[in-house]
Amino acid sequence: MEDALWQDFNNYGPAPIQKTSSVPNISAFSHRYVSIRRHRPSWVLGTPRYTDEQCVELMKKGTRMIKVRGKSWYKIRNFRLEDEGFYIRYHPSRKAKSRNNFVAVRMVHEIRTGYNTDVFRHSNKCKPNLEPQAFSLIIGKTNKSLDLIAANKVDVQVWIRGLRYLLKEKLNFQQQQIRWIKTYFNIADKNNDKVLNFDETVKLLKRMNIQMNKKQVSALFDAADTKITDGPKVLDIDEFVEFYEMLTERHDIKAIMNESLTNSDNQSYISVEKLKDFLQAEQGWTDVSDETCEAFIATYETNEAALQESVLTLSGFTKFLLSEHCAILDTIHRTVHQNMTLPLSYYYISSSHNTYLEGDQLVGKSSVESYIRVLQKGCRCVELDIWDGTDGEPIIYHGHTLTTKIYFKDVISAIKEYAFTASPYPLILSFENHCSVRQQETMANHLRNILGEMMFDGTGTWNELSLPSPERLKHRIIVKGKKLASHSEEEVSDEDETAETEQNVRSPPKIRLAKQLSDMVSVIKSTQFKNFRISEASFTCHECCSLNENRAQQLSVSYPNEMKDFNKRNIFRIFPAGSRADSSNYNPVPLWNAGCQIVALNWQTGDQHMDINRGLFQSNGHCGYVLKPRLLLDDETYDPTKIDWSVKSLHITIISANQLPKTNSSDRGEIIDPYVQLHIVGVAQDCTWMKTKTVVNNGFNPVWNTSMLFQISTPELAIARFAVFDDDPGQDDFIGQYSIPVWCMGLGFRHVPLLTKDGDVIPKANIFIHVRITD
Repeated sequence: MEDALWQDFNNYGPAPIQKTSSVPNISAFSHRYVSIRRHRPSWVLGTPRYTDEQCVELMKKGTRMIKVRGKSWYKIRNFRLEDEGFYIRYHPSRKAKSRNNFVAVRMVHEIRTGYNTDVFRHSNKCKPNLEPQAFSLIIGKTNKSLDLIAANKVDVQVWIRGLRYLLKEKLNFQQQQIRWIKTYFNIADKNNDKVLNFDETVKLLKRMNIQMNKKQVSALFDAADTKITDGPKVLDIDEFVEFYEMLTERHDIKAIMNESLTNSDNQSYISVEKLKDFLQAEQGWTDVSDETCEAFIATYETNEAALQESVLTLSGFTKFLLSEHCAILDTIHRTVHQNMTLPLSYYYISSSHNTYLEGDQLVGKSSVESYIRVLQKGCRCVELDIWDGTDGEPIIYHGHTLTTKIYFKDVISAIKEYAFTASPYPLILSFENHCSVRQQETMANHLRNILGEMMFDGTGTWNELSLPSPERLKHRIIVKGKKLASHSEEEVSDEDETAETEQNVRSPPKIRLAKQLSDMVSVIKSTQFKNFRISEASFTCHECCSLNENRAQQLSVSYPNEMKDFNKRNIFRIFPAGSRADSSNYNPVPLWNAGCQIVALNWQTGDQHMDINRGLFQSNGHCGYVLKPRLLLDDETYDPTKIDWSVKSLHITIISANQLPKTNSSDRGEIIDPYVQLHIVGVAQDCTWMKTKTVVNNGFNPVWNTSMLFQISTPELAIARFAVFDDDPGQDDFIGQYSIPVWCMGLGFRHVPLLTKDGDVIPKANIFIHVRITD
């Protein structure tokens, strides 16, 4: 029966379309399937030249495809694009209506072709001849895949092209806002009559986390209901957009405009001259031209009369303040701007611990997707814990535990595809090698055959007195591992993290190292750390030592200058203590303060430490390398507990927030009671926090106007973390967060985008603040 299903599906094809020299008419394309289609016209075997828009229209008509899930599970489903391209819905059959699954298009961050996900790799039903018709949608923070096989090459290309068009489509602020509003309208329009009455509108406002009394809502509802009918008052979709825009007028921004930007004739608009003064005096911009201001007005103003006069209204000014030009991350830090020609040891390097794990360290799932996910987020050092496989193929898993196993070669294949998707700078593969000589040779063959010229062979570097730079190693992959001292196999210490105890280092067991694998190690080689005296006397710059978090903390406190000096020439890799079986994270900041470069965290765990890690590594264009501050690179005596030479005063006013989401634990219809915490982390004397008051029953546009002052002794090492909570009896619920180095903050009025625990952007949610830094 199963083979019959596959055979039947493999014979499906679109109903015949008469071949013409021009693009086929969409209306003539009947999306029907027949059970036998042995002879298709030759042009069907290729891809008809549909435009992007035509592909989208065909997707809206619906397509039958096989959905693959699990080792032997697969079903034919109907897939259709709905809600103006916002959702892909799929049903068990054309007739079934009770079950209605969907995927939000905005959650799709990658489209893969062929059998290139864990689901496809492990399926025992996916036949090789169908691979050209297979594709996968990679969804959300965990890289969950929706794995599909189309009936023919036409359908797969229609869906791939259509989705890529939808994902890359650049909408301006106004278009994004209208799309978002219309999505909520369609959700509330349960009877699909294309209008909302007053009660439906009130319920929708609660769903949108908006708390207003009914008298206010009624007045705005009446004002928006301009298409008078004989029946009860209702809003169609265009009227609802107008209603929402009246509802969301920013009174906090209006106050800013009235206080400092109103013109001499008391008209509430902003001229080019006023906008120029505002950008220079308030936002800290330099060299602002009239042309720049005119371009901003043309971009963000939608009122035709204002555009004619080249002025900003409140609506245009609001859009400008919520644009990327006024984001908290200052513009220069959104691209690579630091000197990338210095030795690798001069940089913090974005790093992952036990990269293969999706969960805990004892029974968690291992997956290739975990590597893809961290590489897409800019990680530049991944870990491979490699053991002998029973079939002769090396495997990756957390040894001596019940974590699942994946093939080394599958991970290397994924690394080849994704190594440089987020950053062109070198990727370090940190090997923890436990394999026999024979399987080490297999590893070397896979590295050579799969990665090829992407591998950096270390030519000309081993005799150099300093490590090569990220710029020199662009688009190259480096293997960090054990290196033979001679040209033949010999015993080396096993690269097991558990070889280190909390207080000292025990002699690790020995393994034989294959020459072929040793030859793959380039630039940095794994070496056991004993003490700073020995390392200073005998180490070259290529030695890299791994320490667990506890021993590294002890050394940073007891020997701050020695650790700083070691980290100027060599690299320390820090990893979580073995007691963190739940994959929790440690605080990376004290280790960064000591100059440690590879501070590896468990990326699968969303917490405040991973948020701080994201904050630091956004400061140089998200490239995965951040130049350490001068005080960690010069020859001055260093004590991170007694720094007090560049004190700055950080003035932050938490003004308001917008469109905060409900928490998962909120009761249906309950409105949140938000407050904001602001933490400063850095050297010990700078670590502190403050918080706003709680605003009751307002997650939509709460206003605090809370001023905070922080005296920061070492701003070069200070990171600010904003966190929003719902004030609840018992434990307060987390809403959103955002971390940023103090030295990356833009000045003046800025908006802070909010992220989930896992680092995904919460659509439209932000905090509105004012920033000032003084001596």
